[in-house]
Amino acid sequence: MPGGERLTCGARKEWQKKMRWILAGIAVLLVLGIGSLAGPGQPAQAQRPRPKYAREKRDPIDVEMDQRLLKAQSTLESVQAIEHAQQRWDAELNRAYNRLMRVLPPDQSHAVRIAQRAWLKYRDAEFDAGDSIIGSREGSAYNSVQVGHRMKVVRDRVLLLRGLIPDTP
Repeated sequence: MPGGERLTCGARKEWQKKMRWILAGIAVLLVLGIGSLAGPGQPAQAQRPRPKYAREKRDPIDVEMDQRLLKAQSTLESVQAIEHAQQRWDAELNRAYNRLMRVLPPDQSHAVRIAQRAWLKYRDAEFDAGDSIIGSREGSAYNSVQVGHRMKVVRDRVLLLRGLIPDTP
């Protein structure tokens, strides 16, 4: 508690509510992996340099989501930004899967098809688990965390499928 003094029941609940908001905000940043913590008007050079292994080109979907999140004025706008990114990642999932299936020989495409069907079951179970856990928490900021969790599950699969697509000459 602030300053170590005793708080009344109402003040304690208010303090706990504020702490939940702060923790939810931190969770959103961690789940979404927002890279820029420089404030408005601060140059990007003021940020800590990214490690060499993390300097690969960022996906346009992530860039757009970060821009929308920085402009968001409310939790609702943050949720909408993440939902938009999730929809784009879902469309990209279909594109990456179809592109991979077109370039693989039949035996490999069959293995990928089986894996994708299993992943879809995993995705649905992961969504249900996340919705159950995160959805039970109080506070509208958890909506961002919940949507971010769903988006990250799909995003990770897209990146994996893209990595399986052989380089074409």
